[in-house]
Amino acid sequence: MPSTAMDFHHLMAWLADRVGIDPRLEHLGEDTPMTVLDSLQVAELWVASEELGLDLPEDLFASLRTMGDLFYYYETKLS
Repeated sequence: MPSTAMDFHHLMAWLADRVGIDPRLEHLGEDTPMTVLDSLQVAELWVASEELGLDLPEDLFASLRTMGDLFYYYETKLS
Protein backbone atom coordinates (compact mmCIF):
# COMPACT_ATOMS: atom_id res chain seq x y z
CA MET A 1 0.00 0.00 0.00
CA PRO A 2 1.36 3.45 -0.84
CA SER A 3 2.50 5.42 2.18
CA THR A 4 1.25 8.80 0.94
CA ALA A 5 -1.84 10.05 -0.87
CA MET A 6 -1.64 9.81 -4.66
CA ASP A 7 -2.94 12.12 -7.34
CA PHE A 8 -5.45 10.74 -9.85
CA HIS A 9 -2.90 9.52 -12.41
CA HIS A 10 -0.70 7.81 -9.83
CA LEU A 11 -3.74 6.13 -8.29
CA MET A 12 -4.83 4.86 -11.72
CA ALA A 13 -1.32 3.51 -12.41
CA TRP A 14 -1.24 1.80 -9.00
CA LEU A 15 -4.67 0.28 -9.56
CA ALA A 16 -3.75 -0.79 -13.11
CA ASP A 17 -0.84 -2.73 -11.67
CA ARG A 18 -2.99 -4.40 -8.98
CA VAL A 19 -6.00 -5.11 -11.15
CA GLY A 20 -4.28 -6.09 -14.37
CA ILE A 21 -5.75 -3.27 -16.42
CA ASP A 22 -4.26 -2.96 -19.88
CA PRO A 23 -1.30 -0.58 -19.46
CA ARG A 24 -2.71 1.59 -22.24
CA LEU A 25 -5.62 2.32 -19.91
CA GLU A 26 -3.37 3.66 -17.15
CA HIS A 27 -4.15 7.07 -18.57
CA LEU A 28 -7.81 6.78 -17.73
CA GLY A 29 -9.62 10.03 -17.26
CA GLU A 30 -11.82 10.92 -14.35
CA ASP A 31 -14.86 10.65 -16.61
CA THR A 32 -13.96 7.14 -17.82
CA PRO A 33 -16.81 4.78 -16.93
CA MET A 34 -16.17 1.83 -14.64
CA THR A 35 -17.62 -0.33 -17.43
CA VAL A 36 -14.19 -0.43 -19.12
CA LEU A 37 -13.40 -3.12 -16.53
CA ASP A 38 -14.60 -6.70 -16.79
CA SER A 39 -16.25 -8.38 -13.81
CA LEU A 40 -13.01 -9.96 -12.54
CA GLN A 41 -11.23 -6.60 -12.72
CA VAL A 42 -14.08 -4.97 -10.79
CA ALA A 43 -13.70 -7.58 -8.04
CA GLU A 44 -9.93 -7.03 -8.01
CA LEU A 45 -10.50 -3.28 -7.89
CA TRP A 46 -12.61 -3.71 -4.76
CA VAL A 47 -9.84 -5.76 -3.14
CA ALA A 48 -7.24 -3.15 -4.17
CA SER A 49 -9.41 -0.40 -2.68
CA GLU A 50 -9.38 -2.34 0.59
CA GLU A 51 -5.55 -2.35 0.42
CA LEU A 52 -5.76 1.43 0.28
CA GLY A 53 -7.86 1.43 3.44
CA LEU A 54 -10.99 2.69 1.69
CA ASP A 55 -13.34 0.09 3.20
CA LEU A 56 -15.97 0.73 0.53
CA PRO A 57 -19.36 -0.74 1.45
CA GLU A 58 -20.65 -2.99 -1.32
CA ASP A 59 -23.62 -0.74 -2.13
CA LEU A 60 -21.40 2.34 -2.36
CA PHE A 61 -18.87 0.53 -4.53
CA ALA A 62 -21.69 -0.60 -6.83
CA SER A 63 -22.86 3.02 -7.17
CA LEU A 64 -19.49 4.27 -8.51
CA ARG A 65 -19.95 5.15 -12.17
CA THR A 66 -16.60 6.61 -13.16
CA MET A 67 -12.96 6.44 -12.20
CA GLY A 68 -13.43 9.99 -10.95
CA ASP A 69 -16.10 8.77 -8.51
CA LEU A 70 -13.60 6.30 -7.10
CA PHE A 71 -10.92 8.98 -6.86
CA TYR A 72 -13.31 11.40 -5.13
CA TYR A 73 -14.08 8.75 -2.50
CA TYR A 74 -10.32 8.07 -2.15
CA GLU A 75 -9.57 11.77 -1.60
CA THR A 76 -12.47 12.19 0.80
CA LYS A 77 -11.60 9.12 2.84
CA LEU A 78 -7.94 10.08 3.18
CA SER A 79 -8.54 13.71 4.13
